[in-house]
Amino acid sequence: MDMDAAPRTPEEFIAVLEAELRATPYRPIGALGQGGMGAVFEIEHRTLRRKLVIKILREPNRPDLEDRLRLEAQALAQLSHPNLLQVVDYGHTASGRPFLVTERLVGKTLKETVGPTGSLPMHEAATYVTQALGALAVAHRAGIVHRDIKLDNLFLCDADDANEKRVKVIDFGIAKLVGAEGGGAAVNVQPLENPTAEGFMVGTPSFMSPEQVTNQAVDHRADIYGMGVVLYRLLAGRNPFICRDLIEYAAAHAGEIPAPPSTFGAIPSALDGVVLRALEKQPGKRYQSAKEMIEALASFTKPAPLPVAAAAPVGVTPRGGTQMLMSRTVAMEGAPIAPAQSPATGVAPRAGTQRMLSPPQGFAASPFPQAPVPLPAPPAPRAPMQSAPQHAISYPQAQSLPANLSQSTHHGPVPAPIAAAPSKTRTIEIVALVVAAISAGAIVWFALRLAGVLR
Repeated sequence: MDMDAAPRTPEEFIAVLEAELRATPYRPIGALGQGGMGAVFEIEHRTLRRKLVIKILREPNRPDLEDRLRLEAQALAQLSHPNLLQVVDYGHTASGRPFLVTERLVGKTLKETVGPTGSLPMHEAATYVTQALGALAVAHRAGIVHRDIKLDNLFLCDADDANEKRVKVIDFGIAKLVGAEGGGAAVNVQPLENPTAEGFMVGTPSFMSPEQVTNQAVDHRADIYGMGVVLYRLLAGRNPFICRDLIEYAAAHAGEIPAPPSTFGAIPSALDGVVLRALEKQPGKRYQSAKEMIEALASFTKPAPLPVAAAAPVGVTPRGGTQMLMSRTVAMEGAPIAPAQSPATGVAPRAGTQRMLSPPQGFAASPFPQAPVPLPAPPAPRAPMQSAPQHAISYPQAQSLPANLSQSTHHGPVPAPIAAAPSKTRTIEIVALVVAAISAGAIVWFALRLAGVLR
């Protein structure tokens, strides 16, 4: 069984591929999918144990496709960018079929990410498009035009310990070599032996630029248009043009003005302007480089600021009658909250909490005392009666308020002066007289009983 025999199950194809790759450092593991030109498989380097991907042409005896696979391998091998697919190797199987080996990406395409009608948050869409534009800027400087920018060819890699999610531009299978942009060094590749024939439309209809659908000369600005369609799709959840066939797409891209993306979602007018400029019909009116479009998107790649909390007082009355107004957090846009100051004490509490102190109801508001309020002195002790037993009574020393009372926190009106404590001397004297009288009466009664007077 050889690779040209069809049809066959994936297991049969893997067995055949194992034999085809026996003379190479690679061992096939499983099928991943199919591209425009070739079948894609996961492989492992036999010695390094590194997981990789191999793309092998599906159709045999196609010199034009073999030519393009070789061009893709040579071009990408000379480019280096974190958002470009890394090419590892290029060679031929035992039967002479060419293959391309690349790094193994973990994740899914943007088409798989958003689904048929989904969209992304504004800053995510702008970030992913900016990353792809960075990769295209490197390719354009080397004289390579992708010509097939679409959601399928933008791969969103999963985040790992070293990197956040990021997009990589893949599948340069129908890339075109043009003059290096901006004085950059062109890639050193062998020209196509079977170039695309004049008047032959290349690309994906829903993402093709006006010059592609009208068979005009194509340069790097065709990729700018493609990125405009991608950005429109990620923001609005749909393409700028919904058509039934290639003819309708060609007419729409060439002559129709798309509705702004904000027609289909909450998108700022400034971002509308970026998208619509990238979708200009005439290449000269678009962004003239990927870098220029990156700069236009810079302000949209940052996440929207979180809602800012403002303090709305809520009354809470604790024990003692002092009313404390604590803050309720209310979401609103604006400047960050400054720490609130208490109108009474001028003390700034923790950020986000506002305390307002006021006297309880029924009391008139009054300023804090500016001087200590002295306590009244206790009355002088009276001399005890001679007939009553004397008791030594001591009085505590009068305590004056702290000298810094005016700087201390006060939660109510100025307290009234403390009344003098009632005198205990008079009470003791009366008790002593009563006890003495009772004692005397008891003695007299007992003496009369003894004398027999009382029976």
